[in-house]
Amino acid sequence: MYKPASDNLVVEGELLYSLTLEPLIGLNVVVTVKDLKEITVATTDIEGKFRLSFKYNPDYSIKFSYIGYKKQTYGLKHFFAGIF
Repeated sequence: MYKPASDNLVVEGELLYSLTLEPLIGLNVVVTVKDLKEITVATTDIEGKFRLSFKYNPDYSIKFSYIGYKKQTYGLKHFFAGIF
């Protein structure tokens, strides 16, 4: 992930099951604002990869959800600090 000069963020990654390192296909990655309004959504592909692009706002959160797993939500401040 990186923050270009235009204040647009691109967040990309690969999500894997920790025990087998197999990709989590179809996992939802959602950027939300405090009132839970969805800003942008991505779904992981067959390799577990996703990519999101959006305007930076410190009040945004990134939520990960997948059937059978507990939803995880992280504030952008924590997400970029690596606190998750």
